[in-house]
Amino acid sequence: MQTYALLNLTDLRLGLEDLLTVRRGALFRTQAGKAHERILEQQRQAINALPPPLTGGRAYAEELAVRNAEHDSFGLGMWHITEAYLRIPGIESGIVEAARRIRAAFIPDPDRLRDPYADQAATVALRKESMVNLIEDLMRIPVAGGGTLFDWAAGFVGAGEQIAKVLMQRAEINATTRKHAMSLHADTIRTLNELRNAVLSEVARTLGMPREIEGEIFGYFDVLEATRLEAKRAVEQNQALAVGPGSTRGITLPPPSARVIPGAPPSSRGYPSVPPAPPSYRSIPPAPPSNPPAPPSSRVVPPVPSSNRGPRNI
Repeated sequence: MQTYALLNLTDLRLGLEDLLTVRRGALFRTQAGKAHERILEQQRQAINALPPPLTGGRAYAEELAVRNAEHDSFGLGMWHITEAYLRIPGIESGIVEAARRIRAAFIPDPDRLRDPYADQAATVALRKESMVNLIEDLMRIPVAGGGTLFDWAAGFVGAGEQIAKVLMQRAEINATTRKHAMSLHADTIRTLNELRNAVLSEVARTLGMPREIEGEIFGYFDVLEATRLEAKRAVEQNQALAVGPGSTRGITLPPPSARVIPGAPPSSRGYPSVPPAPPSYRSIPPAPPSNPPAPPSSRVVPPVPSSNRGPRNI
């Protein structure tokens, strides 16, 4: 009998929704299914009540970023449109004054949009009150699409309310909530495995009940379990490939030694170390030149005799 071991809370949320709606008829064709329907419904409701990030929903950081972008878009739009009415000459004085009041109440400085999420959430109540007090001013300034600045103010305040809501939801996830989620996950897995065992026992002892009823009830859960198993094997295979020859991944290396090893005295490479000789004070005469000059000769060379002969007769 196949049992479930890899399903997470996201899988359980999707699988229970499918089992108790699409496959409800197949479930109720068995006595085991009828007996387990109530507890399965309770577990489905409990899983759906968990904070979204624990059951596959968008993470709070991502949700805050989306809501903050929407909030800033409306805020900057309101600031720029009031800036235009305050700068362009010839605008009716009543509209100019309305633009001033709107800016002061909603977005006096666009740098305020950089405030922390908590500070932005704290101003929601004041801005919501300003929507009521300045409704006539907001309705006097048109925007593209046939609306008025009141629509932009509503979007601005609404996005701020969503930021406050997400912050409160994030604060609810604590150690107790996570422990409850882990316990709920284990209980639901146990219930599904007990139900499958009971269905198989019922099929075995009930004449005429088709064995296909098992697949009709648990088909989607089987697909989810197989998907998790394939993902697990892929991760293990990638880890095995990463640990190849010369790789230190997965190998525990000893900590570096703090022992100081003294360096060897200077020596000729490849030969044993020889201590240096003491300094010598012996005087060494300079070497003779390579081509020493010849000593002067004492031999007397006689002079060449002069010739007294006359011209040669030819």
